[in-house]
Amino acid sequence: MINGLHTFKFTAVAEVVPTEINLSTEELMFRFEDGSLEPSVTKTVTLTNPGTFPAEFAWEHPQGVKGKPAFVPSPMQGEVPPRKSLQVQVTFTPYLGAQSEHALTLQIRGGTSRTLVCRADVREARLVAV
Repeated sequence: MINGLHTFKFTAVAEVVPTEINLSTEELMFRFEDGSLEPSVTKTVTLTNPGTFPAEFAWEHPQGVKGKPAFVPSPMQGEVPPRKSLQVQVTFTPYLGAQSEHALTLQIRGGTSRTLVCRADVREARLVAV
């Protein structure tokens, strides 16, 4: 009601869509450079929110992973602002018995989960006596 005289009535129609986060890639390949003495390798994946509402997320490791996983995303959880992107660093730190392939699941609050496959090309260490 406007000024106590005019009454208006209208119908609003809206489409409700699930929250979405796009990954810049669905697979990351980790490889140490020849002669590298670094203990780990880090790759970047970009999360993009095409929507108009903040998208909350959390990474999950595969069930059955015991101890510290060899592939670790940072941040593990967070929020991507509307129509913005966020870079996530995934670090591979091998250890004796570590899996060379790992599927990280991106859980999206109010949306469908996504999978990021991480693979490592790990060559057997060799000692050459001279």
